[in-house]
Amino acid sequence: CYDCSGYGYNGTNNGVILSNDSSSGRFSAQFASNSYIEIPSLPQFDKVTYSMWVKIPSNAQAYRSIFTPKGNPTAGGIWLSVNTEGVNLWAYQGGNAPSYCKGASTLLNADTWYLYTHTFDGTTGQNYLNGVAVGSAATYTTRTYIPRGVYTLGDSYTGTSWNGTPFDGKIADFKI
Repeated sequence: CYDCSGYGYNGTNNGVILSNDSSSGRFSAQFASNSYIEIPSLPQFDKVTYSMWVKIPSNAQAYRSIFTPKGNPTAGGIWLSVNTEGVNLWAYQGGNAPSYCKGASTLLNADTWYLYTHTFDGTTGQNYLNGVAVGSAATYTTRTYIPRGVYTLGDSYTGTSWNGTPFDGKIADFKI
């Protein structure tokens, strides 16, 4: 289990404010433009679960990236975000058909904590919101694993603002 929740931390902090969220009591990471956590080279995963609490700010825009491969998320790996392309939870596996695993069309409310979970069993990806499956599962046909690599948490690809929309919110208890 890779744990970036503050207990057994496995990442390199690049400008992220780690603190307790007074409204929830959660130890969280506050992301802003150009801040991210770089997670060292992750192994290949044939089966994996990503789980985290997410709180987006009131000025949330599209492409609120949470977890992406460092470099270019369209080339491979897994890309997780919220309130992207008109759905609340969004997962993308670059270069893998059908690529997208989308949640429901009801977007997440600002300033509310949500439990976001994404599972991949070697064939199927599924998003969960507060423990309930949302949207349709995506059955992948090209690749049956999540490739090894360096990933970033809280911003898109290289740790700089991609398309002007870094996560700019809070993430707590991120675990792989």
